[in-house]
Amino acid sequence: MYCGVVNYASRTNCYRCGSLKNDIVGNYNTMGCDGTVPPGWKTGDWICTRYGCGVHNYASRIECFKCKTPRNFGGA
Repeated sequence: MYCGVVNYASRTNCYRCGSLKNDIVGNYNTMGCDGTVPPGWKTGDWICTRYGCGVHNYASRIECFKCKTPRNFGGA
């Protein structure tokens, strides 16, 4: 299963769908990607690091569109 969410490298399972890190779908690991930009993403796009959010944001955004957390938030 590939839900498309990006996870921290330290995770062994996807926090959203529970897929194992070793599960591969096409060229993309279920835990993110293989170093290329995932489908629908552009260079510079980012994931909100606020606990409980984790949404995809466009590169042009300086804060998360969903929770308004600043792009440079350290996550806590």
